[in-house]
Amino acid sequence: MNTTVSSPGPQEVIRHDDGELMGYVHPCDGQWLPTTVFGAPLGTPTSHADAEAHVLAVGLAVLAEKWWFRDGGEWYSCLLQEASPERVRIQVTDYGHPAAEEYRVITGDDLGTLARRPR
Repeated sequence: MNTTVSSPGPQEVIRHDDGELMGYVHPCDGQWLPTTVFGAPLGTPTSHADAEAHVLAVGLAVLAEKWWFRDGGEWYSCLLQEASPERVRIQVTDYGHPAAEEYRVITGDDLGTLARRPR
């Protein structure tokens, strides 16, 4: 008999007192990667308990920091205005970008263009 064991998928991290989605932990090479609500890494892979604790500690606070988005191969600074698993609304704060001070909505695979620090 052939059996396959599937690895678990991402798991929501919910704040218990109010039910707020704080982020996710994703399986990663036998460990767990803490991420924001839209999948950006919050740290390095670690144990499930430590990854979950990290998401609970910083998952929402980091959304208020300066972020970066990649556009045309260049990195530009932005502020996150709204964040959900499906979309992030940003305000471009980099005056080197032609859309400085404008708002953009980032969805789908483009969510991977957001980072806490330019890469």
